[in-house]
Amino acid sequence: LPGFFFCDTLKFKMEKSNVKIPVIIITGATGVGKTDLALKMCREFGGEAVSADSRQVYQGMDIGTGKEIFDPDIRVEKQEGVWRVNGIPIYLYDVALPDEEFSVSHFRTLALDQIENISKRKKIPIVVGGTGFYLRSLVDKIDTLMIKPDRSLRRRLDQVYKEKGAKALFDELLSQNPKLAKRIDPQNPRRIIRAIEIALNPYQITKKTKEPCLEFLWIGLKLPRELLYAKADGRVEEMVRNGLLDEIKTLLEERYAWDLPVMSSIGYRQFRPYFEGTKSIDECVQKLKWDTHAYIRQQETWFKKQPEISWFNLNEQDVLKRIEREICEYLKRSDCQERLNKLK
Repeated sequence: LPGFFFCDTLKFKMEKSNVKIPVIIITGATGVGKTDLALKMCREFGGEAVSADSRQVYQGMDIGTGKEIFDPDIRVEKQEGVWRVNGIPIYLYDVALPDEEFSVSHFRTLALDQIENISKRKKIPIVVGGTGFYLRSLVDKIDTLMIKPDRSLRRRLDQVYKEKGAKALFDELLSQNPKLAKRIDPQNPRRIIRAIEIALNPYQITKKTKEPCLEFLWIGLKLPRELLYAKADGRVEEMVRNGLLDEIKTLLEERYAWDLPVMSSIGYRQFRPYFEGTKSIDECVQKLKWDTHAYIRQQETWFKKQPEISWFNLNEQDVLKRIEREICEYLKRSDCQERLNKLK
């Protein structure tokens, strides 16, 4: 990329526990171009990527989750837990089967391990993704991650949801912890159930293991909404052209049912009527486009509440140069330089 500010002097180690690891987060709404930019920054700054996407952790779900790359000139090597894109690793791809439970606690544990390992290899950890709760779990020290799942409670709440809907669940959460309820989407039963679990077990915190000390530069990417919608629509059509229906068919043949949380997520649930013979493929594709637009709006609403994010409009001139400058200045700031001097 033109105008790159070289940071060759940035070499750091993790032998000393008081040394903070610089971590770059690249986020934004679905389809904005997060992964493309993260890979460019990995090449320019000697980084390795860690995915922060709640659906891309699942094996066999590549197209509908946006992992798959359709450019024939890009070399992709796929392994369990890591994909290498033109030699650059993206960790936390394919770490779970579609019917396995994978929570934010699982993500946080794996992500912290990868971040520390990347740092020990004298590379820059670059976290890329749009799952807000995953990102906040890294930035914040969330004690509630240590609250263990209560299976009997979840079964009871699942039954409440099936019989009475999300509103009944949310009303129960309101009665238990109104403050917590304000932070939860009242239409998301999985998040409501977890919040009730936390509200009922505020002191069930286990002793924490020692964790690496991190500091963050949080970069957000944005585009005008209509342009983002157009990109999302094109992406949907590209996924369908390149085998999304075959991917779903394979998952169903492997006995992954529609009621699994990941099968009921965006990119998959919209095609259930097609496979059940009640809607045409065109109707399902259009539904996916509309739902993606709604998801983009939801993400943008959440991002607006995150004051740490430095925003960059990808539609503006010289935006890549400005992002490079922001990253380089972050890595070379006085506190980072002081740390580097200590480690020489």
